[in-house]
Amino acid sequence: MTCSTQRPEVTALISTYNARQFFAGCMEHVLGQTLYAQGRLEVIVIDSGSQQGEAELAREYAARCSGITVIETPRETLYAAWNRGVERARGRFIVNANTDDRHHPQAFERMAQKLGETGAALCYADTYLTREPGADFSGALPETVLALPPYSLRQALLDCPFGPVTMWRADAHEVAGPFPEDLGIAGDYVFFLKAAWRRGAVHLPQALAVCYESPQTLSGNTPAAVGEGYAFLPALRRRIPLDDIYPFLAQAPQARHVALADWADLLLFAGGGFSDPDHAVELYAAARDAGASAFVTTLNTAVAHAKAGRMDAALQGFAALTPQSRDEQRLVVHNLQCIRQGAPVWRMATVRTEHPWLETLPPIVPLSARRVTRDVYAARQQVPAAAPHGGLHD
Repeated sequence: MTCSTQRPEVTALISTYNARQFFAGCMEHVLGQTLYAQGRLEVIVIDSGSQQGEAELAREYAARCSGITVIETPRETLYAAWNRGVERARGRFIVNANTDDRHHPQAFERMAQKLGETGAALCYADTYLTREPGADFSGALPETVLALPPYSLRQALLDCPFGPVTMWRADAHEVAGPFPEDLGIAGDYVFFLKAAWRRGAVHLPQALAVCYESPQTLSGNTPAAVGEGYAFLPALRRRIPLDDIYPFLAQAPQARHVALADWADLLLFAGGGFSDPDHAVELYAAARDAGASAFVTTLNTAVAHAKAGRMDAALQGFAALTPQSRDEQRLVVHNLQCIRQGAPVWRMATVRTEHPWLETLPPIVPLSARRVTRDVYAARQQVPAAAPHGGLHD
């Protein structure tokens, strides 16, 4: 294996801690990338205080393969290790390579090409999911695929759409800063979201890696990821202008009430534990002031109060309604019955915002719809893809 000494196009970061069983396989697959054979890939290994000797193995690779840098540090967070790698990276683009994931040989080349074509800050790809350690593209492919949604800021602010296979521009750190080192799991979400907001993102609908699923891995710790995500998302959702989330407002400022009501609808029942009923209440009030239906916004606000545990406020909201049709009357009666019966809030009825301008945005793909079978994924690949929606802006 050889790599020229010219400036690389891509830098691959491999952060490792007590992952010796996966490390050699990870190195082989990274060095097996077509970009490495072309002399366009460098590899930076960060041994973050591992007790299993990965740094020694990495130095053995570096002794016989050019383009490999080895950094040893005391134990630190994943994102502190990534930041060390970013500081040393020479590539125009950067990608992380988890030790327990295995990439398609052309993965890095295809993602770099997509970034070059679109000018986006980052590119994220789909991936196969496996419970078999070390599974790769040489054998039977796993039956489950993580099929990620097309990029839109609206989607990215609901939950993390980027997945474990993401490449980003090195200069994206100029607008998004470093990875937040105080986070243990959601730091990449924070950085990718900020970078995508400022300079756009693009989804590559190809399964370019086989990712190992295990509750022992950082990515498998869902409760912690939700906790960290919810810690930063509310403030960021309020900070980002509504016009950035709904680009059609530049052409149709009169549709502001549509954007406000839709954003409230989405935040009210966002999946994965990322809902924000308090923010929804504020948005419904603004939507009503901007011209949205008083009945719909009052009804949905009452449901938001119920979701936040404020049942007295919910009852007051329903009592204030004056239904103008049988359908509206049924909605109010149904929700009052839910409260009296102690039914879960998700059974309560809301009225979703519908408008032609909303149809111009990429569809929202819930978390529950992203895990699909290999056959379903293959069938989707036969359907011509829509034009990418990068949402680029500076």
